[in-house]
Amino acid sequence: MLTWWSRTPQNYAKTLPGFTADPREAIRDAARQTNRRARELGLVCAVLDAFEGYEGLLDRARHAQKIDEFKFWVEIAGILGIEQIQIPAAFNPAEEVSGEHDVIVADLREVCDIGLSVSPAVKVSQTGTGVGGELYCKE
Repeated sequence: MLTWWSRTPQNYAKTLPGFTADPREAIRDAARQTNRRARELGLVCAVLDAFEGYEGLLDRARHAQKIDEFKFWVEIAGILGIEQIQIPAAFNPAEEVSGEHDVIVADLREVCDIGLSVSPAVKVSQTGTGVGGELYCKE
C-alpha cells in the first residue's frame, strides 16, 4: 500500500519536461507514471494526504481557490486509483478560520459532495489536529 503525500506529485512533476508550461498537466503525468510503476511493483496507491488549510476559512475567496484545488486532487486521485483524501483539521492561524461549527461542517460537506460526484467515489477523512483539534476538544 502506498500513501501519496501532497508534495509528492509537485516535487516529481517538477522534474518532468513541461512543468513550467503547464504544472497541472505535469502533475497528471506524474500521477500516471506513479500509478503505472506502483502496479508493476504490485503496490496499490491508497490515500492522498494531506489536503491542508481548508475548512472554516474566513476568506471565502481563498475558500473558492481551495475548492478548485480539491477538485484537481479528486482528478489526481482518480488517475492514481485512490479512493480516499485525508484532510487534517485546520492548521491555519486562529484569526484566519471560523470557530463556528456550522461553517466547518458546511465546508467539509462541500468537499464530500465533490468526492461523491465522481465514480468511483472519493472518500474524505479528517484527522483532528491543529487548531481544529483544539476547537473540537473544547466542544
